Amino acid sequence: FGALREHVFAEIPKDADAALFQEELMGESLEVFEIADFGTSGLSGPTRADLVADGPEDPDFVNFMRNVGAARDTHQGGGTYGYGKTSLYALSRHSTILVDSQTTCDGLPVRRLMACRLGGTFAAIEGDVRKRFTGRHWWGSLDVTSGVEPFSGDEAIRLACLLGLPERSAEATGTTIMIVSPRLDEEDDEDERLPVGPHLLETVLWNFWPRMCRDTPRHRKLSVYIDVDGENVHVPDPEDYPPLDHFARALSEVRSGGGQIVRSKRPAMDLGRIAMVKGLRSDRHPGALRAHSPFPKQASHIALMRPVELVVKYVEGEAFSDARFEWGGVFVCSDGDEVEAAFADAEPPAHDDWIPDNLPKGRSKTFVNVGLKRINEAARTFANPLSASGRSEERGQS
Repeated sequence: FGALREHVFAEIPKDADAALFQEELMGESLEVFEIADFGTSGLSGPTRADLVADGPEDPDFVNFMRNVGAARDTHQGGGTYGYGKTSLYALSRHSTILVDSQTTCDGLPVRRLMACRLGGTFAAIEGDVRKRFTGRHWWGSLDVTSGVEPFSGDEAIRLACLLGLPERSAEATGTTIMIVSPRLDEEDDEDERLPVGPHLLETVLWNFWPRMCRDTPRHRKLSVYIDVDGENVHVPDPEDYPPLDHFARALSEVRSGGGQIVRSKRPAMDLGRIAMVKGLRSDRHPGALRAHSPFPKQASHIALMRPVELVVKYVEGEAFSDARFEWGGVFVCSDGDEVEAAFADAEPPAHDDWIPDNLPKGRSKTFVNVGLKRINEAARTFANPLSASGRSEERGQS
């Protein structure tokens, strides 16, 4: 904490909101929430947004630390440098994050450490002149040309060590994001609050389970470790965390070419593949029994995703009348460029829905409309196939 106060946040912006940040920094302790990834490329490329990158790397550092938003620059990638990045600042009570990245620039390894705050606009006296400021504030190494550059090399490594951030060698590329003074339980009712560990476990599994399954190819597999105040939280495989066991089986079918192909007729196109699996309803993990848990008490949902295999949303269907059974399904849109781009463009900034009205009239809008129609039909009729024809089951003497 002393290193954070003395070596990083030694100077605080002059807006009114930052006074609360200053007060907390002068206290006895400060909570932080860290997200670290390994085996990724890190925040590569140049550090200045006004320079053209000549190296082989994507301008990830500029897109993450400098620019407000950037379009998807990875073929069939999961998102953009927009909403997700902003949510990190929103999670901090002081809209402040610190970023430590082991990466490459111009083909050479480099370590970088920098902090940033997204505050509101304000006016303050600088010298003898009253100036207006945007509210964006960076902490790093002062540079006469660009203003602030990230700490780099040995200086970045020394600071990361003082702050207790994960150790990284030149080969252990990746990024650690420290969220200062996080909001972790403000949205839960007092009686429904869970310890942070189980809450994080639920969130990770509900959204990222497709990349955590046992049969996920190694180069795509996501291994998650959760640590709260030095204590490890066990992260089970999705196959061992009901009702994700049914969804995992459905995804395995899709990956192996099973299930059914969803098609549009005009224009003729394969839109993706859907698989649905039923089984006995297993007992839930204790954390999944709270009132605000995302996990349903009786699953009857289809998980929607693009080929990147991150859950976009769940479509709820008709449940089995017998509560001893439940079902889970998966729809993965086609990896054909035209279809995948249509579903990607139909997503709002939060990447949590497919909205056909986001698209102009044409082939792409038709693909998404038809795909959603077929998915909703499947969700409505899987537990009761007779409802597909509009007939209801007759009840009377056998």
